Amino acid sequence: MKRNHCGILVMIIAIFLTISFAGCSSPQKEDGKHMDNEEKELYGRIVPPEGFVEGTSETENVMATYKKDMANITLLRTYVGSDETLEEYVRDSREKYEDDVLHFMEFEFVDTDGLEYSGSDKDAIAFEALQDKVMRKYWVVIVLHAEYAFEIICNAPKNEFDEYATSFNAAISSFEIFESK
Repeated sequence: MKRNHCGILVMIIAIFLTISFAGCSSPQKEDGKHMDNEEKELYGRIVPPEGFVEGTSETENVMATYKKDMANITLLRTYVGSDETLEEYVRDSREKYEDDVLHFMEFEFVDTDGLEYSGSDKDAIAFEALQDKVMRKYWVVIVLHAEYAFEIICNAPKNEFDEYATSFNAAISSFEIFESK
């Protein structure tokens, strides 16, 4: 009996030490790099347009997702480091979307007509793609701030997109960045 109690006690101590030391380590960014305790992490938020409800996120980079009928707004955050420029990130994003054959078929870049955004830290991509047998239109606004890239992705079926354009622009214009430590 004593031997079982010693084994349980050793296991409890090991779990306690693991939890204690894990709590002392510095948090990691998405790329696995550690943040020092003095470094602040950036977050983004948007105000969802009227009628849009919060959805569930499927990956750690997704900060928020909102849905209304067949329309979606997703806010992504990616740690890119200090060397990435907006131009490079936009170029890489265009390639990422164009090469995503698992999600998009019949892919085509289109003009960003109607998309409202401003600022030297922002750029945009627009495309149409067949997804789950529905032709959809996408607006992607990219904001590079410090060591993070934020993407505001708005999409709806192509034939309904204009109905949501005002709501998408409202969400994009409500975007703000805040710091957390």
